[in-house]
Amino acid sequence: MKSLTFTIPLRPKPKGNTHRPTARGGIRNDPATVKHQQALAYMCRQYKQTPLWEGPVYLQIACVFKIPSTGKYKNKKPGQWCIAGRPYGDRGNCMKMIEDALQGILSVDDCQTVDGRPQKKWGTEDCYEITAWEIEE
Repeated sequence: MKSLTFTIPLRPKPKGNTHRPTARGGIRNDPATVKHQQALAYMCRQYKQTPLWEGPVYLQIACVFKIPSTGKYKNKKPGQWCIAGRPYGDRGNCMKMIEDALQGILSVDDCQTVDGRPQKKWGTEDCYEITAWEIEE
């Protein structure tokens, strides 16, 4: 079974709606979401697998948020679950961001992710902690 573990030192951002309606009824891409996804994909390129995994993939993703120095979350400890809402988002949208960034780097298509465990937790620095396994059938 192939596996890969790595950390991306980037503040996790949940994948929002990448398309926003315009005043004239058209659709434009949300520049903040697109920019973050491009930066994440760029940082993941150093872990490109050759050849790309073709089988089913299991992803374990931890979105680690730096504990703020002020506010209601300042007393959190590293490793504690992050149950905060905005701007931290929900864990499913964090997983979508990673799946899209790893497409063409780890696996051929993000639809190969058949199982996964997204997590949100507090830490000393902002980062994504990613572990992936190619599942043998």
